[in-house]
Amino acid sequence: MSSTRESSSFWSNVTVKTKTMASLSVVAVCLLCCAAVASQGCDQFAAVGGNFNVPLGYQLKPTDTLKWKLNGNIIFYKRSVRLVVGKNADINDDGSLKLTNLKLDQAGLYTFEVFDQNGRPQTTRNTNLCVLDPVKKPEVKATCQDENVIFHCVSGAQPADAELEWLQDGEEAKGNRRSFETRAEETKGAQFVCKVSNKVSSESSEPVVHICAKTGYPDGINIWILTGARVGFIVVLTVLVSVCFVRVEKKMTMGLKADGEELPMQRIDTEQHSHHPNFSSLQPHHLQS
Repeated sequence: MSSTRESSSFWSNVTVKTKTMASLSVVAVCLLCCAAVASQGCDQFAAVGGNFNVPLGYQLKPTDTLKWKLNGNIIFYKRSVRLVVGKNADINDDGSLKLTNLKLDQAGLYTFEVFDQNGRPQTTRNTNLCVLDPVKKPEVKATCQDENVIFHCVSGAQPADAELEWLQDGEEAKGNRRSFETRAEETKGAQFVCKVSNKVSSESSEPVVHICAKTGYPDGINIWILTGARVGFIVVLTVLVSVCFVRVEKKMTMGLKADGEELPMQRIDTEQHSHHPNFSSLQPHHLQS
C-alpha cells in the first residue's frame, strides 16, 4: 500500500510541475508577444544627438512619489523631497523626464508611476520612444543630354526610413525618384530642390537652375547668322586664293628676271619705242659717227 501511495504522490507532483511549467511558458510567450508589439509601435520619435522630454501628463503634488522606468529598470526615483535614484536635473519642474544628447540605446518603453504620501498608486503611463538617425543634407546635380536635362539627387548614406521628394519653384513635383529627366526648354529658369526627410528630421539641397536650354539668339535669327557665316567664309576663301595667286605670279616674274630673259610685254614695249620718230634722237651722242 505504501509503495502505491508513493507512486501516486510522485505522479501527482510530476503533473503539478508539468502544469506549472506549461503555465510559465504561456506567460513567457505572452510577454514576448507584448514586447514585440510594443517595439513595433512608436508613441514618440526623437533624433540621435537631440533632446527630448518624455511627458508626464499629471499634476504632481509636493508629497507625491515619482518613479521613471526604462524597459522595466528604474532610472529615476524620488520619494516626496528625498531623491533615491537619479538626479534632480533628470526631470523638469512638471515631472517630465528630460533626455539630452540622445543615443540609439536610449530608445525603449518609458514608464512613470505616481504614488501619494500613503503609498497608494495615483497614475501610471507608458511611452514607447523610438530614436532615429537624422537625415543628411543632399545635393543636386544637373547633366545636359541633347535637348533634355537629367537631375540627380546626391544624398549619400541615409537612414533606412528616409524619404525623398523633388520641389520645382517651391512646389512638389516629379515624384520621389532619385533621378529624373525632363525637357530643357520646358524647365528653363526653374529652381529644383531635392528634399530628404524622416520622422525626426528634414534637409533640403541648395536650389539648382540648369543651363541646358538653348541659349543665344531667338529662333529665326539663327538662320541669318548661319547664312552670314557661310557668305563670310566664301569671301575669306576667295581673298586667300587671290593673294596666293598674286604671290605665285610675283615669284615667277622675279625668277625670269634673274635668268636674264625678257618678258614678252617688255619686248613689245622696246619695239614700240624703236619705231618711234624721235627714238634715234633719244640715243646717246657718242653713238653717232
